[in-house]
Amino acid sequence: MLIGLVYIRKKENLEDIRVYKLYITDEAKYIISEIFNVIEKLVDILAPGSDEEQIINSIAFSKEI
Repeated sequence: MLIGLVYIRKKENLEDIRVYKLYITDEAKYIISEIFNVIEKLVDILAPGSDEEQIINSIAFSKEI
């Protein structure tokens, strides 16, 4: 599915024809950086009224989403 959405590029492995090499595309790199930006903003929102444990739990939860 990610290959069809241009986030992953599949290339034949010349060393082993049974497998493919997978590479993330520039589009995927951009999306990944945007996701990290959103997570940082979420931490900034949570941080002022939260202790360190709550922030760590919130970050862990956001990674699961």
